Amino acid sequence: MTIIPYQYVTYVGCYTIPGQADPFSSPSSSGVPHDRTKIGQGILAIGINSNGKMTLLNNGEPVVRASNVINPSYLVVVPPLSLPPDNKETKDCGNEKEDNSNNMDKYKSIRHLLWCVSEVEEGKMYSFHVRPFASLLASSSSPSIMSKTALFQCSTNGSYPCHIELHQANTDILFVSNYGSDKEGGSVHVSNVIIRSPSSTNVIDHNNNVDLIQTATSYIRHGSIGSNVDNNNNRQISSHAHTCCYDNNGGTSVVYTTDLGLDVVIRYRMIINCDETTMDDDDEKERQDKYPHYHLKEIGRTNTPPGSGPRSFVLHPQNSRENHRLYRLAAVTLELTAQVLLLKIPNDDETLNNGSESGEDNAANDHFHALGEPLPLLPPNWPPLINNNKNINDNCDNNNNITNYDSDNIDYDPSKFNNGRWGSDLVWSKDGIFLFVAARLHDSISIFTLLDSESSWKKNEEKEDNQSKEEDHKDSRRKLDCNQKPHLRFIRRIPHLRFIRRIPSGGRTPRCLTLSECGKLLLVAHQHSHDICSFRITTDTSNYIDVSEVDGRGCNDDENEYNCDDVMLTFVDRIDAPCAACVKMVAL
Repeated sequence: MTIIPYQYVTYVGCYTIPGQADPFSSPSSSGVPHDRTKIGQGILAIGINSNGKMTLLNNGEPVVRASNVINPSYLVVVPPLSLPPDNKETKDCGNEKEDNSNNMDKYKSIRHLLWCVSEVEEGKMYSFHVRPFASLLASSSSPSIMSKTALFQCSTNGSYPCHIELHQANTDILFVSNYGSDKEGGSVHVSNVIIRSPSSTNVIDHNNNVDLIQTATSYIRHGSIGSNVDNNNNRQISSHAHTCCYDNNGGTSVVYTTDLGLDVVIRYRMIINCDETTMDDDDEKERQDKYPHYHLKEIGRTNTPPGSGPRSFVLHPQNSRENHRLYRLAAVTLELTAQVLLLKIPNDDETLNNGSESGEDNAANDHFHALGEPLPLLPPNWPPLINNNKNINDNCDNNNNITNYDSDNIDYDPSKFNNGRWGSDLVWSKDGIFLFVAARLHDSISIFTLLDSESSWKKNEEKEDNQSKEEDHKDSRRKLDCNQKPHLRFIRRIPHLRFIRRIPSGGRTPRCLTLSECGKLLLVAHQHSHDICSFRITTDTSNYIDVSEVDGRGCNDDENEYNCDDVMLTFVDRIDAPCAACVKMVAL
């Protein structure tokens, strides 16, 4: 019996054309130094065990080849609907002990449905069925290629798509961010795809063959003129949509989009069965009678600092209506200034009805804005002064290709590239207490803690006067008797992030982060050191105070209160992945 010691399968999208996604590359500069002899071959599959150790699946061959899709720079994974019956609960991981209880018979038929974009001038998106353990079923002399042809493909109605978001309902709704060229600008493409079973039972099971039918599409353009603030690198000549994030706000569908070229985060409402359509299909009317058609209507926007370039956007994991309080939170990375910004987003459905088509000066914007100033991802002394006695080209050949990469030493001058500032991806911890944010060029991950409540309890001084205690009792918003927590004092504040520490990412140019379902493993995709690194997340939140059970609002502790800074990323493993652009993990 074949034993599968994996708890997760990870898929890695890689650039298949050299020199991609490097804004510093120009006729006079080859961009960020790296080994240009390594080129991505498509989409790779990696098995990850319980403590974060990684193994290439499919005998190291790509599960989707470059001949099937060019530059699959971003992907999403649809997990199988039919899981092994013995354990459907969230698995624990990040432990030293491996779990070898999963045998081949349980997993040999599992297929994953992948959606990916092709980041080229005429943008496309594809779907593939892959079997992560197909190579284990095949003979060792003939590796099994899991997916030879695409199940589905279509245009994204834009150029250089760099992100895809999936919302599963009765149909699969996909939101694609077209980064766009300087001439046409960025746009958002929406596809409504029906997953239909070819069998007479019409039961959808991703483990079996399915048919995919696109019923309708729509798109919205952000315009061709950018903010033009980033004059040094000319990255804001036009709009550049970078990320879409779907949010089901109390049953109302909302989509957030960042635009790096406009310095703005845009909020759309998803309108169903709009009369407008962009599909030229004889069967379009018949399909729309049976399946919904979706259109985006702008209902609000918030500006980020000029020249900041918002990139990745993530909702706080506790943003459900049941768990949150007076408002909801999100975080966004600012790529051009290498910062992170905390946002307040609406939690009242009525604000959705106050937006205008332009999204300007409407009531929704009162509930959609930044909370405080952006926080830096870089230390104050960055970029460093390069030692004149050290030749930064010692590790490079005549074409500025790195031949001897050492992540512990700076072998080039980062100040030449936007003064060393190049923010990238971010993820919340599973409990929402911590935020992990990556910075390229500095090649690090910054860890922040969220102090996110409207109210909290602060430790009293040993000698506190009676007047202070009486004032606390008079607070009409206080729901807890002081006798229950005599060592704490009620205070009020707005949410904010606090920097904890910064650690090396383990490679060069950390482009994408992903968190395991159990919340104890973090993966980092490095584009220019051509690898994936795994980290184990260890936290100690025993001193974390949450009064949500008391007054319906959670809390964290401030600098003079309980310490909840005990979080660390511990490096576990590294595996080769040439020109890695995106990494996504799915539990087995």
